[in-house]
Amino acid sequence: MRFTVQPSKGALMYKAKVSFSGIVSMGVGEVADIADVNIAKDLLRAGYIEEIKPAEKAKPVKDTSNKKPASRAKKSGGK
Repeated sequence: MRFTVQPSKGALMYKAKVSFSGIVSMGVGEVADIADVNIAKDLLRAGYIEEIKPAEKAKPVKDTSNKKPASRAKKSGGK
């Protein structure tokens, strides 16, 4: 059973590159916060995990397309 741990604010998250078991156990592709910095360093050095950078907030993108709004047909006014 795989699950994703919800990170605490400002926490570093790690993704398992291989399955491993010990003080910390993770399966391939599992994402978790490893609270013990020394354990995280050892796992990084061994190549078992990779650090996941926090995603930046998406900035609004200006619409640069040259589309003109659809014009409405003019009603001809008659007498």
